[in-house]
Amino acid sequence: MRLLLLNTFLVATLLSGCGSDDVAPVTEATVPLSDYGVIHVDHNTGTAQTQLDAVFCDLVTPTAAATVDGQFLNEVDRCVVSNDSATVTDITASLVCSTDLPAQSISAGSNLTVSSAFGTYADLVQQETDGAINYTVNNPLPRPPNGLTLDIPGATFPRFSAVSIPDLQDLVVSSPAAGEVLRSDTTITWTAASNSPDSRLLLTASDADVTVNCSLADDGSFTFSAATQAQLGELFAASPVSIQRQNFTSPTRGDSGLVIITSIR
Repeated sequence: MRLLLLNTFLVATLLSGCGSDDVAPVTEATVPLSDYGVIHVDHNTGTAQTQLDAVFCDLVTPTAAATVDGQFLNEVDRCVVSNDSATVTDITASLVCSTDLPAQSISAGSNLTVSSAFGTYADLVQQETDGAINYTVNNPLPRPPNGLTLDIPGATFPRFSAVSIPDLQDLVVSSPAAGEVLRSDTTITWTAASNSPDSRLLLTASDADVTVNCSLADDGSFTFSAATQAQLGELFAASPVSIQRQNFTSPTRGDSGLVIITSIR
């Protein structure tokens, strides 16, 4: 799993909590952020495997939390059409320090711990490649239980404890059905996410000549706009179609923030 960045817009949503080294982050970013971390939990239902990755970034210039979030939260009901089917643009956010906001990767401690009521689910081990620091698991994991929390021991990036990670919500797509092609006038339908205002449905589909990437509001139904249908053309017929659900939260504490992305496909 590798995530790439597409420029998007943001409506920031922040989590509840309190601010000390031993409890969850606070709700509001009242000052510009000096650093931020990105944590991604990605579950593939086809392989029944989960990958976890993280990176922490020291901003060259203090930056509003909403601006940082805007690098990673996809705009709703936005589609990009390419006439080169060999070049597929992934519409999800990049698990690197954003190049649009100059920053360098920093240490948040030797290991990050992800736990649930059943005990430790995963340890993300610090790795350094060509001077860049990131965190990952050595092997794919089974699907995580609900109620995950993240503990960051802290180093250059400060300590965060008991940070809530959103539960995965299964994605059930009813149209197009398995084996059916996606056409320009197809109405895509699925079971919408519950209580997740920043959940997105991310779609990639290609036929022989055209590729379309979309970020959709996770409300259960979508039809391509007239403009997108015109770009796709009447002969557009894509199969298979890649669809994933992505949830986004952005807790902060003082001038440090987190971007937590969970996805299921």
